[in-house]
Amino acid sequence: MDELQLLIDLHRDSPRQGPGGDDETRLALTLAGLRGSSGLRVADIGCGTGAALRHASSQCEGALIGVDLVPRMLEFAAERAAGAATDACSTLLVTR
Repeated sequence: MDELQLLIDLHRDSPRQGPGGDDETRLALTLAGLRGSSGLRVADIGCGTGAALRHASSQCEGALIGVDLVPRMLEFAAERAAGAATDACSTLLVTR
């Protein structure tokens, strides 16, 4: 098994990747003065499976885009975005 597949398998069913959680996403949006805003254009660089992106969609309105280098992670993010409160979430594949 290659390292990339191991990473994908490790995070696939996890609610989050990396540090933080919904509370930290909410706090970051609040501190940035974005919580409750509309018309935003937000990019989550290195979005992984899109957990923060999906939560952000419930806190503000606008174009929320997940960007990641790993196509499989973006597939998971797209699945999460499809279940988001708004149609504002989308994913973008960036290659090396």
